[in-house]
Amino acid sequence: MTGKDIQKRQADTEKHRQGLDKTLTRLSQLRLLTAILTVLGLVAYWRRDMISGAALAVVMLVVFVVLVYRFGLIQKEMDGLARISGVLKRYEDRLTDAWQDLPETGEAYRSKDNTLSTDLDLFGKGSLFQYLSVTHSATGNDALARLLTQPDLDRIADRQASVRELLADDDWAIRFEALAYEPKAAKRDREKAAELKLKAYARGEGPETVDQAALIGAGLPIALAVTLGLAVAGLASYMLPVAVFFMQMALAITLAAPINKYKETILVFQTRLEGLNERFQMLLDSPFESAYLTQMKKDLANAPEGIAALNRLVGLWNLRENFLLYFILCGCFAWDFNMIARIDRWRAAYGASFVRWLDWVGEVEALSSLCTVGRLRPGAAQAEILSTEAPSLEMVKATHPLLPPATAVANDYRQSGETTIITGSNMSGKSTFMRTIGLNAVLAYAGGYVCARRFAISPMRIFTSMRVQDDVGEGISTFYGEILRIKAMADYAVKEKPMLVLIDEIFKGTNSADRIIGAEAAIKKLSQPWSMTLVTTHDFELCDLAEDPAVSGRNMHFEEHYEGDTIQFDYTIRPGRCRTTNAKELMRMAGLLDPADVNRGDSDVL
Repeated sequence: MTGKDIQKRQADTEKHRQGLDKTLTRLSQLRLLTAILTVLGLVAYWRRDMISGAALAVVMLVVFVVLVYRFGLIQKEMDGLARISGVLKRYEDRLTDAWQDLPETGEAYRSKDNTLSTDLDLFGKGSLFQYLSVTHSATGNDALARLLTQPDLDRIADRQASVRELLADDDWAIRFEALAYEPKAAKRDREKAAELKLKAYARGEGPETVDQAALIGAGLPIALAVTLGLAVAGLASYMLPVAVFFMQMALAITLAAPINKYKETILVFQTRLEGLNERFQMLLDSPFESAYLTQMKKDLANAPEGIAALNRLVGLWNLRENFLLYFILCGCFAWDFNMIARIDRWRAAYGASFVRWLDWVGEVEALSSLCTVGRLRPGAAQAEILSTEAPSLEMVKATHPLLPPATAVANDYRQSGETTIITGSNMSGKSTFMRTIGLNAVLAYAGGYVCARRFAISPMRIFTSMRVQDDVGEGISTFYGEILRIKAMADYAVKEKPMLVLIDEIFKGTNSADRIIGAEAAIKKLSQPWSMTLVTTHDFELCDLAEDPAVSGRNMHFEEHYEGDTIQFDYTIRPGRCRTTNAKELMRMAGLLDPADVNRGDSDVL
């Protein structure tokens, strides 16, 4: 979808909403008129005994009920249009920097133990998760995070086929997302917490049911009916059924804590049940044919029936929220205990299936999120997963997924199982290029669309050392933290399994002499036929490793040029080593270095 497409959809949605709003106004006026006519008919019948007045009142009352029903349907449709408008606004935000204010950041999935999450901006504000996510459930968030960090590499083709099908129909995708869209953050959080509690309940993990709920729910109402019958027949005192009534109320009040805990788990999720059932129906009615989504439809076959049953039970239990009905239902019918017993029976019948249904909805949300790049980025494509034994990568017109398409510079690049030393001046694009490879590889393995005209890659485990931070609590400095990361890479390399290694400014946390010695040793350890290694550096000496027989390597670089008093970059990767530096020029421009000192001495540091 282009910006114009989204704006047109927004305009059409608003036009439809305005038309419905006018209809609601007319219905409100008609309701008022029918109410007045109903009252006039009753007055005519009451004062003059006019049968025609009674007939008018009855007819107008029926019309009034129909109008109220119609009003509710249109109000529901308008609510749906508001949600669609909200979804479209989020797509519009993704075409500008406003997407960094979208609510789902995935911050909870950031982990210092998962270097990719920080190094490649997978989670948090301004992250890949935030840009992609069209998830509106806790299960969907988990599924998307899992696809970005722990994808099943054996099922990439299955996910790709599903993503292609989900991408094919923009209208379907927007309606599916809109059914779960909730603009209020507090309500979103409550519903997600309720979703997790309800899943735990369905799995039998809690909350604990009230002991003997079924026995109490059946026994006490029967006891009330029997004692009342005996009292009416004159065989017992009326105090007996009254005592049974108060016994039921006493039990309901005494066990209020476990009852309320149980009730909150079920009832808080009620607002999602109707939308959830509509989503199930959309999935079942969809024309999807991929193996993955076909299996989903089989698993969801009885989902509408199960959710409708739960919705009915929740609706019945909600009747006790009325103050008057509370005393009638709990005092005469042991309502809370009956509802707990019936919902427990629902869990026995549908619990395991319910968990699977929610997992499927979350999976579809995650797969739909992987469509975002394909839906909004011109020239995006699905990756070609290579079956070569040696690590292999070829990308054509690849860009960084989180940079605006209008300003992102595309690069062509090709590498097999070898080591590439990348040099270039400060701000020339080295780190962005590394993240371009890393992020598109993450998208490729997840099964989504990548920001490239062509992106062919073999399955590899991704390792990164880019944004290393100290850990005061663990007593780990930045430099030692980088050592630990590169040690983990070297340990994995011993397994002789395919790996993609991205190291940005290797060992930057120590002096140049030790850095060069350590970097040379580390690069030699990682230079293996099964390892595709890319290392950026400011040290020219490391470029000589390309000639070392112990390293199957090459040099690539980025350049800058000067226009007047400014430095210009084209952010294009080129073969060979860098021949220029800009560190002293940048310090001069910042006023830290005198112009006379810029050209003084030779430097082997960029």
